[in-house]
Amino acid sequence: MDKLSDGLDFDGSVESVSAHGVPAEWVVARGADASRRLLMIHGGAFAVGTARGYRTMSARLSRTADAAVLAIDYRLWPEFQRKHALQDIQAAYAYIVANGPGGAMPASQILLSGDSAGGNLVLALTAWLRDQQPDAAPLPQANAVVAICPTLDSTLSGPSVIYNAGSDVLLGGVGKLLRRIPHGVFVIAATLLYRMRLPRPEYSPVFGNLHNLPPILIQASDAEILYSDAVRYTNKARRDGSLVKLQVWRGMQHDWHLFADKLQADDQAWQAIGDFVQQTCPALERAG
Repeated sequence: MDKLSDGLDFDGSVESVSAHGVPAEWVVARGADASRRLLMIHGGAFAVGTARGYRTMSARLSRTADAAVLAIDYRLWPEFQRKHALQDIQAAYAYIVANGPGGAMPASQILLSGDSAGGNLVLALTAWLRDQQPDAAPLPQANAVVAICPTLDSTLSGPSVIYNAGSDVLLGGVGKLLRRIPHGVFVIAATLLYRMRLPRPEYSPVFGNLHNLPPILIQASDAEILYSDAVRYTNKARRDGSLVKLQVWRGMQHDWHLFADKLQADDQAWQAIGDFVQQTCPALERAG
């Protein structure tokens, strides 16, 4: 997936760093506010993807959110379990709270963004931040979250997994497979394969307590198999009192933000992300 960012023409800087032991890179558009920081978690089914490969998305996020973006290389399956990815993201978050592209400097605002599997991980992180114990010097909650086509139910029990199997270009094969085998058999097999209990909220945020979360923007396509994940999470979070905005694009493929730079729908999606950030995290007056 590194080739996704080949030929990137980016007016800004890229710097490799260690975020409390996690390989990472700062991607900062020219003129972006270095005190406003965004932790970007890439997708890739928890098994593939790199910060370098997602540099195009990091650069777009930096320009759109007017923020310094930290993209990380978290540990991937099958070499590591999902819990190790979560540990890496927690460590990177602690780093971004206290460090910017120029070194140690507290953040004025903190944003989170993730696509597909990355959307799962950032929403799991927000719940973990909320549930920290007060006597453990808790980290501050993020100011806002953007989840792009997130996978929020690791049991794949949402109805769109089946009814969108024919329209999802990237992930439709999964739905077609699940049409042929009992869902319970899949869950047992996946539990053994991934060595985790799939319905646990840290792996399937849709099954968690969704109260007292920061403002969240979810973008999804009505043609992807994960569409019902976005709808179920949004409805449950709203019932729990959290502010979640769901934007649905018609007929787009899963994670179209990565592959459709020239499509009008892609520009509209990025504009909506910028509007959400501006509304939830208004720009602060910069020193100097």
